[in-house]
Amino acid sequence: MTTEDSICSLSIELPYKTPISARKRLKLDNEQEIEIVNEDRISRLPTKLLHKILSFLDMKYVVQTSILSTKWKDLWTSLPTLNFNCNNICESKNKTAKDDGEQFMKFVDQVFTHRKGSNIHKLQLFYNKKDDLQRKRVYPWIRSSIQDNVKELDIHLLSSSIQVPICLFSCKSLTVLKLDFGLFQRSIDIPRSVSLPRLKNLHLQSVWFDDGELTSMFFSSCPVLESLTILGCHFHNMAILLIDCLNLKHLTIENCSDGSDYVDLVHCKIGIQAPKLLSFRCKDHMSRNYIFLLISVVRVDLDMELEKIFEYLRKNGEELPASKKEEYAQNMISLLIQVSNAKALTLSSWLIEVISKPPALLQGLPLQFHILKYLKLKTWFSRECVCAILNLLTISPKVETLIVELSKMLVNPTDMGEGQETELSLQCMDHLKFVTIQGFLGGLNGISFLEVLLKNATVLEKMVILYPKDLAPGKKQGLKQLSKKILQFPRASSNVAISFPSTD
Repeated sequence: MTTEDSICSLSIELPYKTPISARKRLKLDNEQEIEIVNEDRISRLPTKLLHKILSFLDMKYVVQTSILSTKWKDLWTSLPTLNFNCNNICESKNKTAKDDGEQFMKFVDQVFTHRKGSNIHKLQLFYNKKDDLQRKRVYPWIRSSIQDNVKELDIHLLSSSIQVPICLFSCKSLTVLKLDFGLFQRSIDIPRSVSLPRLKNLHLQSVWFDDGELTSMFFSSCPVLESLTILGCHFHNMAILLIDCLNLKHLTIENCSDGSDYVDLVHCKIGIQAPKLLSFRCKDHMSRNYIFLLISVVRVDLDMELEKIFEYLRKNGEELPASKKEEYAQNMISLLIQVSNAKALTLSSWLIEVISKPPALLQGLPLQFHILKYLKLKTWFSRECVCAILNLLTISPKVETLIVELSKMLVNPTDMGEGQETELSLQCMDHLKFVTIQGFLGGLNGISFLEVLLKNATVLEKMVILYPKDLAPGKKQGLKQLSKKILQFPRASSNVAISFPSTD
């Protein structure tokens, strides 16, 4: 059996084996015949362009192209982009989980064995089967790609036995590194010496970190790093993690943990020193402290939540302890002060909820969003949250766009404060031009908020009020009547257009 035959035997056959080019005769009305040649135009394309086309395919299907013609016979052996997805390779029905892993490893082994030594632009490994891969099989793939000057490594391995080989931390050619261990949080052995001089994009998911000093050194050893994503990672017994990257532009931290979620848990602090940072996306619990050092970030998205244990207690009707409310509020105010130079800001429901209690918390603080132009708030219209929103607008005098996305009520409905006599106030908003309210259901608090906004937005051009789509007919009729009422509210701007697309 030839080399090509052995490779092709690992994948399904193509549904046809006719050559790309063919000849056929066309009979004309005068019974003359002309010969038409179907040219193999694709095969005449430059090899570099063919490689580009094949880079979008899984290697299983790339290998199958070897039977098309002589030109394609060895084309796959020099392909610079290698995509291996176990779901495409492991398709046999009558096999065990162990067969999945062996079939995948055998296929990848043979592709690397028969490559002709050209540089690798990108290696993508995706394996999510139950059976573990063998370290002695996987490590040579990564080492071989590094030896072939790989630029992008995208490794998604749901395998408990796999770690990252040390040689990866000294790859001079690497520009993109993505490590994702799926449901398993896997530790990576970070060496004392790290050299990734060209790495610009680092994506880490389900990674277990247990040494704050080495982890901080890892990030700072990437001198041109521009994008850092940390998802679902674990900070084990770490007091502080320092992200010190002078060229970092985009930072995302989501759903990270510190250990068992109990009350006295000491959370890892995160320090960020990135003077060129443009965007910061954070989805975390409100007990973690973030410390920004000399940063003027442009876009900030803070999706802050309760710790899991307190979220569980809330769902079971128990109140959040007063000490925890105060801790959350102080942490969130501190975080807002540190990102007060943002031009675009998105805040989550629980963040607004905790800073709204007590209502005067936002008043008298050294917190001003002097250059903020875009403000998006995910919240609910409890009386205290409405007061907090208006306070946020007061300390954000240059906001031009306001989006309020009303979410499902997660606090006690009795806390809504409907009908209370608390006076709502707002300073003159002489920059606010566009307002969108999503999921509006009326209510005294919501109506009062709209009244105050319309009275103080002097240059408002457009207000869009979106009602929920799935409403009972009676509720829809009631909201149509409410729409007519809103159109009669006094307005500071004579040019504002108010629309209700969901009821039009």
